Amino acid sequence: MLTFSAIKASTTIALASEAVMASAFPVIASAAKQPRGFRRPLGCFVASLLAMTEKSALLAMTARGTSLIALPFMLAALAPAFAATPYLRSCDTFGSGFFVVPGSDDTCLRIDGYLRADVTLASTGAQAQPRFNSAAALPPLLASAATQDASAFTSRFALGVDLRSLTAFGTLRAYGLGDFDAGTGAATGLERGFIQFAGLTAGRAESFFDFYAYGVDMLDVRDSYAPTGMLAFTGALSNGFSASLGLEDPNTRALVPLALSGMGASAAPAGAHWPDLVANLRFDGEAVTLQASAALHQTRLLVSDATGLQQAASLGFAAQVGARFDLGVLTSGDSAWLQAAYADGALNYLGFGAQGLGGATLQGDGLLRPDTDVVVTADRAGVLTLERQRGFTALAAFSHFWRTDVRQSILLGYATLLPGTATRDAAWTVGGLGRWQEWRAGSELEWTPVAGLSIGVEGEVQRVRQGLAGAALAATPPLPPGARKDATALVGRLRVQRAF
Repeated sequence: MLTFSAIKASTTIALASEAVMASAFPVIASAAKQPRGFRRPLGCFVASLLAMTEKSALLAMTARGTSLIALPFMLAALAPAFAATPYLRSCDTFGSGFFVVPGSDDTCLRIDGYLRADVTLASTGAQAQPRFNSAAALPPLLASAATQDASAFTSRFALGVDLRSLTAFGTLRAYGLGDFDAGTGAATGLERGFIQFAGLTAGRAESFFDFYAYGVDMLDVRDSYAPTGMLAFTGALSNGFSASLGLEDPNTRALVPLALSGMGASAAPAGAHWPDLVANLRFDGEAVTLQASAALHQTRLLVSDATGLQQAASLGFAAQVGARFDLGVLTSGDSAWLQAAYADGALNYLGFGAQGLGGATLQGDGLLRPDTDVVVTADRAGVLTLERQRGFTALAAFSHFWRTDVRQSILLGYATLLPGTATRDAAWTVGGLGRWQEWRAGSELEWTPVAGLSIGVEGEVQRVRQGLAGAALAATPPLPPGARKDATALVGRLRVQRAF
């Protein structure tokens, strides 16, 4: 507050400057235009200055040639009020980093994000496209490492805004995270953007099916990590349990259907009719987190054959269980993960068809197998039928702090695909698929020299074995010279990241 003596000391200078100030700011001009007997007192003039920011007040006092000699006197009178004016106040209600939004008493905001630079090298190529991508050309196709990149350089700037306030129904939250990518396989867009209120989640958020979801940040493994559009509800139960049920965008999980060639038929995706139904049951304890999740996914396709064009649909499902253990008894921050998942006609819930860089490293000479939920086949009588593809994944991860600034992680992963009988019986030359298996083992070492900066190196070995289809044939067609169905790759990555 300005004292009366401070106001009195600046009266002479203020009155001399009032005409100039009136011409610069309307709020002062309105007072200057009133009759002298009704002009507002000088206290109102000073109050109008206090309503400005320090910068705008300074500009006002120097507008149109106001004497610089007067400025020290005016600033001396205004300084106590500027010092007492609150700009940003911290908000401890929702944790560190939040501050009260100016003009609000109960809304808190946090801005966070990171800038990341990655350099990835592999012993075999295909850093830009997934190894088993449904968008790839259908078999028969042989991939050659000579046509693929063996390195990738990527950068990402991520910016997140978290807005929260307390209400009678609990916390009202709005969150947005945008990714701005550049480099090999870059994709820029909104990663997350959702509103949460009274247990409701609406918008683009991480699927309620997901659990591990890059729990150990750098290392890649077959796993479901899928930010997606949703409308879901989470209810708190007793003793640390909660349950979620929601509808999620089916296009996030859609894979291109496959029709075996030589049958006179073709298959193409049809428009989705039903959203995916996803549910989970979760327990959050002091030292352990457990989750069981399940999903139903419909695949719709257009099948064209000699009889014409017809629509078909197949209903698939996926189930997953996972556990996370807090191993603070060893070292503060240590943790371990275990997870297993099974899918029948819903392979994206296992991480197939959406692996990006992680699934892109086994593109050596060999079969390029498409990821698909449904294969259009013909039975022994020649009748077209839909055959769902099945799969299973498992992983184990461990993270340990050797020092407060040095962390090491170890990851083991296994995945297998199990085609149906008709798909296995067909020759690989017409699109038949044999059993496919993958093993991954890797380790990451991360150093944090200063707060917010991390430098990490990762090494991973990936091994694929796949059987040639054609079990019902007298002789399986051999691969061309130089091609192989099994592949091994070594992958290395360097990451530098600044988080804020």
